[in-house]
Amino acid sequence: MALLEIKNLSVKIGDKQILKNVNLSVEKGETHVLMGPNGAGKSTLGNVIMGNENYEVTEGSIIYKGIDITETSVTERAKNGIFLSFQNPIEVPGITLSNFIRNAKDEVEGQKNRIWAFRKELEAKMKLLNMDDMARVKERTGITETKVWNTLYNFQHDAVVGAIKKLELFNGCIIADSVGLGKTFEALAIIKYYELRNDRVLVLCPKKLRNNWTGFRQNSTTNILA
Repeated sequence: MALLEIKNLSVKIGDKQILKNVNLSVEKGETHVLMGPNGAGKSTLGNVIMGNENYEVTEGSIIYKGIDITETSVTERAKNGIFLSFQNPIEVPGITLSNFIRNAKDEVEGQKNRIWAFRKELEAKMKLLNMDDMARVKERTGITETKVWNTLYNFQHDAVVGAIKKLELFNGCIIADSVGLGKTFEALAIIKYYELRNDRVLVLCPKKLRNNWTGFRQNSTTNILA
């Protein structure tokens, strides 16, 4: 029995026919690549398999794990293990990718996953896929051995690594306005990371807050990182 089987699938959106009599069979463990020019219907097929209601199936069926899912909802398909990745994923402020995955796992399994157990499982899967961002940060600088890093909470570690990834990806800079104490420590960790790489770091702040930042470089009783 095929994992996914598409039989004589025809699809339209509005009055426009996009797919006509498409057949596809995917066995467990197989990888299939669909190639074609823009407008050929590749994205349409993905959306229809996922159950996007903007598309109308006029003929044929979609069989997943032996069950006809042609008429089932997006939610039910997602719970059964079907996921559609996006070409340009939407960023939702305040929602990390790990929280998104954990909530999705909760829904699929019908129970709450303990945060620390989930985190360990996620890190193991990331290492398996060579996606261990934390390991890359460790290898490059030894930042995790610094006092500022060990002052942070785990969720702040995630924020620091995420910021470093974006800085590396876009070759950019961070402009932070009205930084509170928690964010200050995250910023200090990012600064420390680049200092350990012998990169230059420029901190811009109002004159009245200068001592707030320079104090972290002094060996004094007021500096909790000293």
